[in-house]
Amino acid sequence: TIPEEIRFLSLAVIDLRDNKITGKIPQAAGNLNNLEWILLSDNDLTGIIPPKVPKLPDLIALFLEGNRLSGSIPTFNYENRNLRRVQLSQRNCGKLSGNIETILDSIRGSIFEVLSVNCADLTGTLPPEAFTRLSNLYYIDISNSRVSGSIPTEVAALRRLEYLILNDNDLSGPIPSKLAIFGIMQSIQLSNNRLSGTLPGRLNTLDRLVRFEVQGNSLNGTVPAFPVSLDSLQTMNLQNEADNNDFVW
Repeated sequence: TIPEEIRFLSLAVIDLRDNKITGKIPQAAGNLNNLEWILLSDNDLTGIIPPKVPKLPDLIALFLEGNRLSGSIPTFNYENRNLRRVQLSQRNCGKLSGNIETILDSIRGSIFEVLSVNCADLTGTLPPEAFTRLSNLYYIDISNSRVSGSIPTEVAALRRLEYLILNDNDLSGPIPSKLAIFGIMQSIQLSNNRLSGTLPGRLNTLDRLVRFEVQGNSLNGTVPAFPVSLDSLQTMNLQNEADNNDFVW
């Protein structure tokens, strides 16, 4: 276990990934104001995320995925402009909870890159203004949750976005028509929502695409011609809800 009392007040990095550590994340970790990297992924930690930990003033990365944490996801430090990566996906699906609007609203730095909260009990809608502010985002995974509403058109304006993983939520409305405008996306996973409308026409620019999964929705229209040189594609699933395929090839 991690000791309850941590005396190294100048500590900047805690890296204990891929061990067999049990017990809880000590509350005292939230008092280490010089901490920048907290890397505790793939252990067997339980209990809550101490509320003061995500609020550390110079935090750059919080890697807690692959544990069995539970409780509410705390908000981050509004004034911290250094935060880059947050990875919270747990092995005990649905035990972490929170509101996606509140979480994204507390992340303010334009250099933020990665948000992975797969299989948490998240509610709320995706706030358009967050994607305008987080212009450096290249990986977002908020799959297997209860996020509702539409996919904001602002997502399509993210120039570095490579991974958009929003499957198994309650999203509705169209897929943003300019989603693939910058041609660098590698994974688009939007399956098992309530999306409708047509596929983005610019999919034919994605020559690095590996996964394209939109099954379990109510989409229709013409399937864009993917690049002939697309050797990277491993998975493509367009099966509509209730076996009702309305695509034209």
